[in-house]
Amino acid sequence: MSATRMLVSMAVCASLLSACVPAAAAEAGIVSFVLISDAEASINDPGGLPGIVRRVERLRVAPDFAVSLGNNIAADGGNAEVDVLAYQASAGRLPCAHYYCLGDNEWAAVAADDRLSWEELYKTWRMPRGYYSFDAAGLHVCVLDTALALSRPENAEALAAQAQWLEQDLAATTARTVILCHRSVSLQKGDVAHWTGDAQLEFWPQDNPLAQTLRKYAEKIVGVFEGDAARSFLREKHGLLHHQVGSASTKVRPESQFAQVFIELATGNWFVLGNPETIDQREQFHIQLTYGDRSLLKTVRQAREDALFVDDPEVLFELMMQDIFAADERMRLERLAVEELERELEALDREINASLGTNP
Repeated sequence: MSATRMLVSMAVCASLLSACVPAAAAEAGIVSFVLISDAEASINDPGGLPGIVRRVERLRVAPDFAVSLGNNIAADGGNAEVDVLAYQASAGRLPCAHYYCLGDNEWAAVAADDRLSWEELYKTWRMPRGYYSFDAAGLHVCVLDTALALSRPENAEALAAQAQWLEQDLAATTARTVILCHRSVSLQKGDVAHWTGDAQLEFWPQDNPLAQTLRKYAEKIVGVFEGDAARSFLREKHGLLHHQVGSASTKVRPESQFAQVFIELATGNWFVLGNPETIDQREQFHIQLTYGDRSLLKTVRQAREDALFVDDPEVLFELMMQDIFAADERMRLERLAVEELERELEALDREINASLGTNP
């Protein structure tokens, strides 16, 4: 085989793998998504986020979507407005749709940085508000705002509005559902033996309206995926499976980590794949565990192999061109994201310079 033909063959294989894996997962009735917890990134220290984005691009099974589970920006980044823009620029490079949960750091940032309002945060992160839902590949996804500040008396009206929305949303759906949030609204200190920093850890009040609503609709909910506590674990309470996603912050662990979740829609079976993969939770590390029904990966792999059995040259060429066009579109969107960030930074520089110019 000539070098040219070999390169063409390699390109075709690569295009088939990238083009067919998501379709193969859908064909198998399995939805997949990536969860990034507590990245705590800033413009000066993006931490493990850029590396996570690169590794998600290379996953064997492309995710249908990705979600950052709160504490996305650093608590002490110094410039929350710019940190929010920088996070969006990095997350915008993911090869799938990306969504956000709000965490305690985001609430603190809006309170502390008068340049960042809730409206600006929602606009930059393309959120309709702090809580919302969407449907992806047959799965219903509820994103909750569970920052601890929302549990306090001064925010009772906002909490009641979210609880009413959650009741209506869960009552209306007939699809299998997952709940995504930052802090757990259901688990208490006694439910887990090894809370991280439990001397300082606070919890939502028991029987708060969000927890009550989740219990009421537990039969619809495949799992509740939460951030904040750093160490990964699985706990069952009141008929709900709570998955704690390990922190991506490099302050916790030298190598950043994330979880890829697989859910079979027909059965509700699930599998959580830690990246990097491990089934050993050692006390000195906070590692995202791999657990659940690994046969789901075999199902996806078989569907992918079936999809790859193509010998029509015209079909092969069309698949390769689709992949090339998709790559071009990703590059275009990346350039737009970078340009948007540059414009925001230039505007910030002008604002700072103007402010300095008015001071004696």
